[in-house]
Amino acid sequence: MRYFIVPAFLFITLSILIWINLESNPTNEESSYGECNKESETISQHHQDYLLQYGWHIQSKCTSRTKMIHYYPERIEMLQNAGLDLEAYNKEEQVATITTYTLEEKQPNGDQLSATLYEINEELVGGYGVLENWDPGIFSLEDKDRLIEQEKIRSER
Repeated sequence: MRYFIVPAFLFITLSILIWINLESNPTNEESSYGECNKESETISQHHQDYLLQYGWHIQSKCTSRTKMIHYYPERIEMLQNAGLDLEAYNKEEQVATITTYTLEEKQPNGDQLSATLYEINEELVGGYGVLENWDPGIFSLEDKDRLIEQEKIRSER
């Protein structure tokens, strides 16, 4: 009986650790770029207008899903650094609709850019951009001119 308990305990512990890691992984939000080439998805005019005010242009919709905003403080800080403040919503554990779009703008090497927008209680509360294969990876949507100056993205669409 003792030989059965130890492996069962290890299996359960390992399963829980894997599940926690998948749930807290910040890249869970971003979809793979292969999924972002769906031209048939409807694009919200409100989202287009929001991104256009920062100079970004939507190519296609990648994903849209709902998720409880219950992030670790490190994730909240990372998003704040990218221009998205969810701290007030995190405390209330609000449900957000998170929509990711592929942008028409490209990196000099041709890699994709995407924008992820958060809506809570049918209000667009903000978003951030993602540069494929770039560290730190996410940026404020207000940083388009800076990214062009630093040659992280092309100046033309």
